Amino acid sequence: MQRGNKAGSLEPHPLSAAFRRFRWAFATAGLFSCFVNLLMLSGPLYMMQVYDRVLTSRSIPTLVALSVLVLALYVISGLLEHIRSRLIVSVGNAIEQDLRRPVFSRMLDNAIRRTSDSGTQPIRDLDMVRQFHAGPAPFGLFDLPWAPIFLAVTYLIHPVLAALTAAGALILFAIALINEFAVKSGSQIAYAAQVEANMIAEQSMVASDVLHALGMKQSYADVWEDRHRRAVEQQRHAANRAGIFSSASKTVRTAMQSAVLGVGAYLVLQSEMTAGAMIAASIIAARALAPVEQAIGNWRTYLSYRQAKARLRQMLTPNVGRSGEPMRLPRPAGHLRLDGVAISAPGAAKPLLVNLNFELRPGDGLGIIGPTGSGKSTLARTITGIWPQLAGTIRLDQAEINQWSAEQFGRYIGYLPQDVTLLGGTIEANIARFDRDPDPEAVIRAAKLANVHDLILKLPDGYNTRIGTGGLDLSGGQKQRIALARALYGDPVLLVLDEPNANLDADGEAALSTTLADMRAAGAAVIVVAHRPSAIKSMNLLLYVRDGRQVAFGPKAEMLAKLGMAGPADRGVSLSVVGE
Repeated sequence: MQRGNKAGSLEPHPLSAAFRRFRWAFATAGLFSCFVNLLMLSGPLYMMQVYDRVLTSRSIPTLVALSVLVLALYVISGLLEHIRSRLIVSVGNAIEQDLRRPVFSRMLDNAIRRTSDSGTQPIRDLDMVRQFHAGPAPFGLFDLPWAPIFLAVTYLIHPVLAALTAAGALILFAIALINEFAVKSGSQIAYAAQVEANMIAEQSMVASDVLHALGMKQSYADVWEDRHRRAVEQQRHAANRAGIFSSASKTVRTAMQSAVLGVGAYLVLQSEMTAGAMIAASIIAARALAPVEQAIGNWRTYLSYRQAKARLRQMLTPNVGRSGEPMRLPRPAGHLRLDGVAISAPGAAKPLLVNLNFELRPGDGLGIIGPTGSGKSTLARTITGIWPQLAGTIRLDQAEINQWSAEQFGRYIGYLPQDVTLLGGTIEANIARFDRDPDPEAVIRAAKLANVHDLILKLPDGYNTRIGTGGLDLSGGQKQRIALARALYGDPVLLVLDEPNANLDADGEAALSTTLADMRAAGAAVIVVAHRPSAIKSMNLLLYVRDGRQVAFGPKAEMLAKLGMAGPADRGVSLSVVGE
């Protein structure tokens, strides 16, 4: 259940808030940049004094004094630059720390709502923001405003040299503008191609068993390689363009520095300036042009950073019309009511289910049956808050489910999806839903209730057995029973199970029926999406859906008689084809 801000809310955008929180740090870095750039004048001024005073006066004490002074200034400049660097790196890490949880949460929401196909790209975008602050690019931005100041100092030495330096700066700015237009579109195309290639790679990891079993590894590798080749090709084109402009800017800067030196030599011959001033002007002119050249050299980095920030800003933009985090409500009893509910897949306007009306009280057990594709799993996802409804209301103890925060609502329900997924970690962590402070007694109680406790104890490390990547590979039935224990953890008041017996044998199905009966006896409302009759053995109510509509709802015995399926558990009739 995704949450956001009300329209017109004064609460700032998360990305803006994260950067605003460190304005003081950027201001401090800017102040340090002032001193660092001022201290850069110490070298040229030192040379002027050595050429114009020391060499003419042949005064060794003056040379020693000037050398000690400039050495001290160099040390101070180095310390300030080191502090500035550490400050900006720390800011990048802190911004990433502030945003990592909102980005991860919204990334999951987008996957659930199917509002984005970028996969884990938001995490990489956040890494890009952090890495940008850890690199040299930000310092070029801090130094760029000092280019006019160095130009002014050059003017004080001689206006002709300042005019020559200004001409070089204008040429570099023109190169920078052309670079922006030439590289931007190629970088965007390369990004889109790389995202597509990454998505294919991620999908191949999920479906690795199928790819191997069906001999599809090479053919699917061809698909990935084709997308990846496109991305690399676009990146190469963008890098080539950026390289051309970077080389051009470096050529212009070195040529202008030599030109300043040459013109300065002419002015010295004309007795319009001293040799020391000529050397100093050449160095200061180079400092005036260096930030512009550095900006062009880091242009692809700037561009990637800006694009990453723009994507993060778009993704983290709060939903209009949604309130903030809801007030915490008391633990519900498990009274569920649906009134006039219509459901569609995320992003789709056409409803998959319409006019759903039924009610469950604590201790009730509901079996949802109907043909394949009739919307049973869709209903389960909506009741658990994964998908929003198009119309109508879903209430848990008189409160609409969107009045609960996703975290709080999730604590009170148990959900077993049709496609069981266990996450990388220990079995204990999976059952405890990766709670930071799990209750061992609650974990064992859930495992025993799911009749999987003895099975876990037989594993190599018991509850500490690691599963997932690099861990123990469990069978489908073992995964399903552990996932059932996860659904039962915390004594949920509402239990929603989507084909919970899909991978179970006869003993497992019998244990499941006992578990469901125990949950109902404890006061939980239980919902089971069923294709096999044994799954509804412990239920007292049935809901029959077909063609996106609620056909019938009522006591199980009456419903089975009405549908001509009296005693289906004994006859082994498939519930997925009822009414066809």
